[in-house]
Amino acid sequence: MKPYLIALFILAFSTTVNALGEAREETRTDEALIDFGVTGKGVTIAVLDRGIAWRHPDFINEDGSTRIYKMLDMSGQRLCREDNPEPVEYTAQDINQALMNDTDLGTTDFVGHGSSTAGTAAGNGRGLPDGRYMGIAPQADLVIVKMTSEGAPAHGDVPAQAGFQGCQDDAIDWAAAVMDELGQPGVLIINSGVQWGPVDGTSAVSRKLAAVFPEDKPGRIVVLPSGDEGSLPNHARADFDASQTTEIGINRASSTFSVMSAWYSGGVPAEVTVRFDDGTSVGPVGPGQVLDQDGISITHYRPGQEFYPWRSDSGDRAVWIGISGHPGKGSFQIKALSMGDGAGEVDLYGDVTGPNLTPVTTMIDHLTPGRLQDYAGTPSAIVVADHNLRTSYTDIDGIMRTMMEEGEKDDLWLKSSAGPTRDGRDFGVDISAPGQGLFAPVGLDSYWGTLRGNLPQGSKGLYIRFGGTSASAPLVVGAVALMLQVNPTMTAMQARQILRDTARKDSFTGDVPNADWGYGKLDVYAAVAKALGYSFSGPWFNPDQSGHGWFVEMLESPNGVQQLNVYWYTYADGKPAWLVATGPLNGSKATIDAFITVNGEFPPDFNTADVIPWGTLSFEFGPDGTGTASWETEFEGFSSGSIPIVQLARISGNPAACRGGSYYNADQSGHGFVVEIIETSGVMYALVAWYVYLDGEQVWLLGQAVIENDHTEIPLQSFTGAQFPPDFVPGDVQRTDWGTLMIDFTGPSAAQVSWKTSQPGYSDGAIDLTRLTGLGGHSCMD
Repeated sequence: MKPYLIALFILAFSTTVNALGEAREETRTDEALIDFGVTGKGVTIAVLDRGIAWRHPDFINEDGSTRIYKMLDMSGQRLCREDNPEPVEYTAQDINQALMNDTDLGTTDFVGHGSSTAGTAAGNGRGLPDGRYMGIAPQADLVIVKMTSEGAPAHGDVPAQAGFQGCQDDAIDWAAAVMDELGQPGVLIINSGVQWGPVDGTSAVSRKLAAVFPEDKPGRIVVLPSGDEGSLPNHARADFDASQTTEIGINRASSTFSVMSAWYSGGVPAEVTVRFDDGTSVGPVGPGQVLDQDGISITHYRPGQEFYPWRSDSGDRAVWIGISGHPGKGSFQIKALSMGDGAGEVDLYGDVTGPNLTPVTTMIDHLTPGRLQDYAGTPSAIVVADHNLRTSYTDIDGIMRTMMEEGEKDDLWLKSSAGPTRDGRDFGVDISAPGQGLFAPVGLDSYWGTLRGNLPQGSKGLYIRFGGTSASAPLVVGAVALMLQVNPTMTAMQARQILRDTARKDSFTGDVPNADWGYGKLDVYAAVAKALGYSFSGPWFNPDQSGHGWFVEMLESPNGVQQLNVYWYTYADGKPAWLVATGPLNGSKATIDAFITVNGEFPPDFNTADVIPWGTLSFEFGPDGTGTASWETEFEGFSSGSIPIVQLARISGNPAACRGGSYYNADQSGHGFVVEIIETSGVMYALVAWYVYLDGEQVWLLGQAVIENDHTEIPLQSFTGAQFPPDFVPGDVQRTDWGTLMIDFTGPSAAQVSWKTSQPGYSDGAIDLTRLTGLGGHSCMD
């Protein structure tokens, strides 16, 4: 974005910049707005939750139109049953008509949770004049699915609302289809879930998310909360075998009906029993059996036969245990069947109920780390923990409220779920965000809207104290939307790595990564800067001076500082010339030393060339694919200058990670190849520049061709005749067909090239190459 456009944008938001909420301040979102102009514009945020208060000012534009592109209401459904009522779809036109005529649509967020989720990620703050509670991406487009609800009691003129659970598969598919319809990059959140399922990425919902939003798909990212059971004694793990019964002690806090679940190694069939100190014993129950007696129901599933959404393809076995009554202590017992071989491992999970996430059934012994909700086991998802933003506030009635029982300000919220996943992958958590105690939109007709003690002073009843990982995850959703705005083809892998690399560490996080915090605290400014930097990789040129230009590579560095690697193919006195420059990128700017080489020879007679300082190159890049290149030099035959530049193409996703970069042969250091993989309409092209020599003088050869099955054959051309800027004239460029370059990529960092040419002074040949640089922000998928 050009400086004057940024200035105009800031002027338009001048009423909010100085009064943004603490969550935006802590995450440095304000700084990202000012320096990069990011608002989420042109990005879709899909929220799968309890619906949305679509009349709330935060979801309405200045002109009175809705910010919601489409909504889907799945009320009354029971998972994916065939007899479910059809969901109801509402378009922006439907919503705008209702807003204009002040009529009802028949759908809203009766609870309040869905509105707070959407507002934390993308509310525009229009509920208050100073916009103090504006979300992270206030100009993102919203796609809403009312997918679940715990129900709401009668309140005001609103009758009691029944709970429901829509079909997650259908909700995910619909949201993805609407994202495609919009044709924008997008990020999705399912803001619900508990320790209820395999918690290893193999449940039906995790597999659906991974299939529809794979980690390597450009512009499609999933963010999920880690869960709200972090400090609760409701996950135990124990080994078992056939020699004796293994017991895990349990305790029931009340007679309230609740559910326990167990998952154990599929290769070791077992039988389970539940006993209580009141003398009740139900079991043993083996695989494929069901037993219901004395208020205890046990269903023991065979592998792959679990109900949706538990249904797993891991081969492990699940046990569902429903209990009514029997307050007090007891035990869960498991013993391998004699027909099983070896030993197994069982994970036993308790429950949480009510708004305060209170467990009924907990474990007395064998407690083990890991309290992630099942969806958080999805490999392609970015998983978010929660830390405390504030521990006190004044409510709408002027009463001071404190929440010291939730942990210190800036420390981890005590119920923030930590990893690992049940199958032990990584830390289970990627990053933490300051969700506990932030203020977010709430509908006036929602149940939450009646909880005056949670409404902050001066909120007009339009904002409420929000918390848990349900509040922290939407902050990261908004951050990812800003990252997608500056880098629309970013994948989940790239976004995750950027968030990890830029996360803040402090005395609360301790040494990271760890299972509680992941890699640290969310830093929106640093994440956007890094995402923006990675988007700079690719060819740049000036359209009025087509025939010379820059290959730009963003590189990783060990200390996390982005490095800019630049090859400038240009001319001097009608002869081809090329310059190389490498140095750090500061946000979107860089000034780096440039070098020129002389006295090299064409292979196989290559000899090491002389490297000579040339001057400095300076770049200022914008998120819209424009920028400025300037240079200072006293090198003979060249002059200082400046020129506006545009990005000709952005490099592709995974193929670029595994194939793009600079290649050379260690025995012939001083000449080499720059390879950039560009995708157009689903076709992959290799754009290659060969920086080499002839008779001691620089030559560069350029060409592009389709890449298929790690092989490409590229017609190369040589270029002469033009002058160095500002005397460059495109019409002076003389192009000569040079020959053909064949490239076979033999591994993530290796290639073989051969060439054929009929040009005088050159000869046919072949050489093995090693990738010298890999593009930053891309993970190789080989």
